[in-house]
Amino acid sequence: MCSCSIRCCFLYSLIIFSFVYYYNDVVVDNIIFEEHHLVEKYSVDTKGCRMLTMVPNEYDVMFLWRGLRRDFCASNLNLTSFSNCTYNYLRTEVNMELAKARFGVETLESFKCMYYAMERHTDFDNRYLYSREFELLTDGNNTIEPHADIIRAECFINATSIYNGVHFYVHPTDEWLRTAQGLPPLKLASDVGSLSVLIVGLDSISQMHFHRSMARTANFLLSLPHVELKGFNRLGEDGFDSLMPLLSGLSGQELKDVSSNLSSLDSCPFIWKVFQKAGYETGLGEDNIDKSLFVKGFRKPPTDLYLRPALLEMWLKTRTDGLFGTHCNEKDNYAMVLREFLFKMLPHHTSHRFFTFLWWTQGIDHLFNYGRKLDQPFLKMFKAIGRSGLLKNTVLLVVSNHGLNKGRFYKKKKK
Repeated sequence: MCSCSIRCCFLYSLIIFSFVYYYNDVVVDNIIFEEHHLVEKYSVDTKGCRMLTMVPNEYDVMFLWRGLRRDFCASNLNLTSFSNCTYNYLRTEVNMELAKARFGVETLESFKCMYYAMERHTDFDNRYLYSREFELLTDGNNTIEPHADIIRAECFINATSIYNGVHFYVHPTDEWLRTAQGLPPLKLASDVGSLSVLIVGLDSISQMHFHRSMARTANFLLSLPHVELKGFNRLGEDGFDSLMPLLSGLSGQELKDVSSNLSSLDSCPFIWKVFQKAGYETGLGEDNIDKSLFVKGFRKPPTDLYLRPALLEMWLKTRTDGLFGTHCNEKDNYAMVLREFLFKMLPHHTSHRFFTFLWWTQGIDHLFNYGRKLDQPFLKMFKAIGRSGLLKNTVLLVVSNHGLNKGRFYKKKKK
C-alpha cells in the first residue's frame, strides 16, 4: 500500500513538473518573444524602408533546431606541416602500439612513404616538380627539399595506400617579385596612420542566424570594440552578385559584363589591387573549388598569398566526400584547411600591413544547423587572432551574402 502511494505521488509530481516546464519553456518564452516584437516592432523604421524586428530563437523555427550526425574526417597517420624562414617541414608522430594493432607492423620500416612537390600552373591545374622518399618518425620532422609550397604525401603498407594528403606552406611575400611588378615595398605593421583589413565571410548566414547558430563566436566578437551594422538587404540572386560590390565596386551584372569576353578575371578591378599598390600584403582563400566566387579564375595569382593551388591539389588528388556536402583532406575538412591557411599567414601578417579576404561555404550554405559545427573552431580562430595582437591595428569585417536560401527552413519561411 505504501509503495503504491509512493508510485502515485511520483507520477503525479512528474506530471506537474512536466506541465510547469512546458509552460515556462514554451508558453512563457513565446509570450516574451511576441512582446519583444511589440516593443521593438521595427529594427529599421524610415520612410523608405521598414524591417520587422525578429529574434534568433523564434518558436516557429525551433522544430529545425536539432543535432546533426557527427561528421569527421579520419586519418590513419598524424602528419602536419609547418615552416620557418628558411625550411619547410613535414612532421610525423607515430604511436607504434597503435600501428601494431591497426596494421600488424613491428617497425616503422614497414611503411613506404613518398611526397610529391607541386607548384601552381593555372587556377585549374598544378605543375609537378619532383618526388622524394621520406621516413615516418615516432616524433620528428622531415625537411622538404628543395623548396616547394605544396606537397602531396602518400604512405603505403604492402602496396596498400594508408595515407594520401596534401600539405602547404605559406612563405613571406617575394619582395623582388613585387618590385618587378612595379609595386611599392611592403608597409611595416608599425606604420602609423594605416590599418590592416581582414574580411571573414560566411556564406548564407544571416545576421540573426549568426547569433543563433554561432552564439559563442558572436558573443566573443561583441565583447570586442565593435560596430554592428543592421538593416542590410541582399544584392542580386547569389553570392557573386552580393559580394562583387564589396570586392570590386561593381554590381554582379556589371562585373559579368566587363569579364564576358575575357578568359580570366585578372583585369577586373578587385579591391586587393588597391591595397597592393598601397604597399599591403594581400591574401585570398576559399574553402571550395566547385562553388568558387571566381569561376573563370586568374591567369596569375591575384594576391601575394593564395590558397587555391593547394586546395585544387586536394580536390583533384586526395578528396574524400563527407556528410552534408563537405570534403576532406585526410583529417581536415576544407573549412579547417581555410582556417589553417589563416593561421599560417598570421606570422607574416604581424610583420606587414595586409588585406585578406577569406570565404567559407561548405555546409553552411544549405544546412540550417551546420553553423553550430563551426562555432567552436571559429571561436578558437578569433581568439588566436586576438592573442597575436593583430586586432589592435586591424579592421575585422565579418560578413555574409544573404540568409539561407535552401532546405526546409527556406521553404518554410517562403510560404
